Parts: sequence; structure tokens; C-alpha cells
Amino acid sequence: MVKDKIVLERQRKGISANELADLAGLTKAAISRYENSVFLIPADLLKRIADALECDFDSFVSENPKCCMLSSEISRRRLLISWQK
Repeated sequence: MVKDKIVLERQRKGISANELADLAGLTKAAISRYENSVFLIPADLLKRIADALECDFDSFVSENPKCCMLSSEISRRRLLISWQK
């Protein structure tokens, strides 16, 4: 399921729900709703989440996810967000 792929990839990369929300330009509440399947995820928002996780959008909607992002890139993006605040 899409929600499971989001949670798995977020946790695999060591990103909190708050950080994912910041990276994707969404609220923590939105990320929580999508990860808990309270709401269906609109394609444009799923794209933002995939981009924030540096994953291919198709990996979230296909049976074989192929997410790949270096931890150093995640760290760099975290720094950029903290500097912008």
C-alpha cells in the first residue's frame, strides 16, 4: 500500500514526520493522515512526498519500489530547511 511505502521509506532514511512535512511543504497533520490512511492521497501531493523523499513517484504506485537517495543528500536538505526558518 502507498501509506506503507511512505512510512517505510521515511523511516529507512531516518526522517521524522515533521521533517517530511517540511521537505514536502505539507503539514505534519497531512503526513499523519496519509500515513494512517485516513484520507486518499491526491496525486499532486504524493508527488511532493516522493520528491521530498527523493524517490521516483512510480515507486509509490507500483509493486516494486525503487527509492534511492543518499543520506548525505537528506542531511543537506534538512540543513537548508533549518536555515530558511
